[in-house]
Amino acid sequence: MDKKGTTTKLIGKQYDQKFYEKEKQKQKEEKEKKEKEKKEKEMKEKEKKEKEKKEKEKRRIREENENVNDDVFDYGELRLDLNKIDKKKKNIILLSTGSYNPVHRMHIQILNTAYNKLKDKFNVICCFISPSADCYVASKGNILIPFNKRCEMVYGAIAFYINREIFDPNFRIYLHKWEGSHYHFIDFPEVISEIQHKINKYYKEYSIKVLYVCGMDHYLKCRYALRQNVVVIDRKPYINNRYETNEKNFVYIFKDEKSEPFSSTEIRNSFSHGDLEEIKKITFPNVAKMVIDFYQKEAKYYQESNYYKHY
Repeated sequence: MDKKGTTTKLIGKQYDQKFYEKEKQKQKEEKEKKEKEKKEKEMKEKEKKEKEKKEKEKRRIREENENVNDDVFDYGELRLDLNKIDKKKKNIILLSTGSYNPVHRMHIQILNTAYNKLKDKFNVICCFISPSADCYVASKGNILIPFNKRCEMVYGAIAFYINREIFDPNFRIYLHKWEGSHYHFIDFPEVISEIQHKINKYYKEYSIKVLYVCGMDHYLKCRYALRQNVVVIDRKPYINNRYETNEKNFVYIFKDEKSEPFSSTEIRNSFSHGDLEEIKKITFPNVAKMVIDFYQKEAKYYQESNYYKHY
């Protein structure tokens, strides 16, 4: 074979090799594309099933408690508040949830801050405080103050705050027992949904929107569940963040210059250290008495009984 023929044969082999490699790469890309499409399809189906499952669970909880709701809160009480509204403003209800184990000053202050920031823009009909169920509070590993006791303390905190510390008759807080009256855990999105459902049922003509009130730390953890209808209060020490008010989605973010970084943990620690005066600073005097009495006289009883074993 001459040199020219050898060269032509080599070029042909190189061409065949390149063509083969291109085809192989093409097949690989097509395979990857199909696998990607398959995974995306499976993911969408999974998300769809999860969404349907959540919606089904929401409906189940709602149906299960349809006759319970009126027992744990009398929505008829809101008639007096609604008689005073400004027809030109939009109507909102503020809702805050949590363990309240036990309640302290900032639990009430956060609602008052939200109220003061929004009262010129909206008709703030009222505020709801919704304590969590015992099963959730017990899972956090702290000494559990039973639900009925926590409710008594919240009642006491509301009464003291309203009667002694503020003079705005339009700032009204109600204890809402729906969430905590269950034996199973109910997360805050379901609480929001349930209360909005009831408000729409009883007061549809007023078009009232429920806004969830929380601290910045909670918002940062759960911001994907709080993309709308939320009031975020950034308390001291402030958390640097890139999130801002978005009125279109009813997302309001405010700084609270007056608040102190109190917590229920501080109350428990103060009691364990024997600093009972500190408890009175963190919560309200009447609540401090209830808290101290519980830890001194009743906590031991609940620990020795079968009460906590359920959790």
